[in-house]
Amino acid sequence: MPIDAHVHLPYPRDFGRHCSEALFRDVSEAVKLARGAGVTGMVFNTWLGVFCDTAEEVDAANRDALELYDTMPEYLYPGAVIHPRAVETSLAWLDRFRERGLVWVGELVPYRCGIDFDRPEWTPLFERCRDNGQIVQLHNSAGVVALAERMSELNIVCAHITAEWLAPLAALPNVRLDLSGANGGLRLGSMESALAAFGPERLLWATDYTAFDPACFVIRLERAVPDPVMRRKIGSGNLLRLLASAGSVPAFGGGR
Repeated sequence: MPIDAHVHLPYPRDFGRHCSEALFRDVSEAVKLARGAGVTGMVFNTWLGVFCDTAEEVDAANRDALELYDTMPEYLYPGAVIHPRAVETSLAWLDRFRERGLVWVGELVPYRCGIDFDRPEWTPLFERCRDNGQIVQLHNSAGVVALAERMSELNIVCAHITAEWLAPLAALPNVRLDLSGANGGLRLGSMESALAAFGPERLLWATDYTAFDPACFVIRLERAVPDPVMRRKIGSGNLLRLLASAGSVPAFGGGR
């Protein structure tokens, strides 16, 4: 069964930041729904991590993520939150996650702060991610292509399938694609197009839960990738190998 490489969880301090949070009284309810859909693990940050604007919110989002991880390390894997307007705070959190053997950063969303990823404000943060061997999950934008071209040693996971960027992203060997969002889980042909462009080795099954129902993405994966060996690779194997290659602590109970 698949591991979700793109999740935003609610947390008590976050309520009201995203409409999906009203569906859950707490994180345990969100986890219960995902488990019921067949999801066997989650790479996540909180909605506060997506919406944060200040150093104080970066601190809170990262503390919350680590706290949640410590309650369910067999099911949850946290992504560090960073922000180009809180560079020193962000650098400290990158190092703290790395010291704990946690190698995921993001998802980072440029339209929230209005600074695309190829802008110089991000440079010290991405240089630290590169030097730490961390994996950066970036919401799709033109800046992802430019950054990946400029910083070829940075491990990038581009979030969401966008037809106009499939070919440019697939041409960059340091980029993987997560299959989250409306195109990945709902639109026929998008997951198939991503598979044709990237091949099975560079795709990560993902949903953007709690914004989308993960059950839709489970069905889409089964229909788009009928071969069970390839489906297992995309569903969890590629993610687990990527984490291990970056020197992560054992994730999701040590693997599948």
